Amino acid sequence: MKKIQLKVEFSEEKIKTIKLSLKGKDKDFDGEVLKILNGLYNKSVHKLLIKDTEIRLESENKVNEDVEELHIEESKEISLTH
Repeated sequence: MKKIQLKVEFSEEKIKTIKLSLKGKDKDFDGEVLKILNGLYNKSVHKLLIKDTEIRLESENKVNEDVEELHIEESKEISLTH
């Protein structure tokens, strides 16, 4: 899955205060922002589109796993021949 970085303008003081509050609750700022984004996604996107997206992501992840496995096997073969 390809990921992007978001850039959002927000009060620095508010961010510091949020991070301080989350630290006291043993929570991570980035993790909490991801939960909010996932909630927005689930709330805003039609269920059929979510299902379609999940199927495409699962397929993409399977291809990536297969490619990684091939690279590992190729590396083992190269090591054995040298």
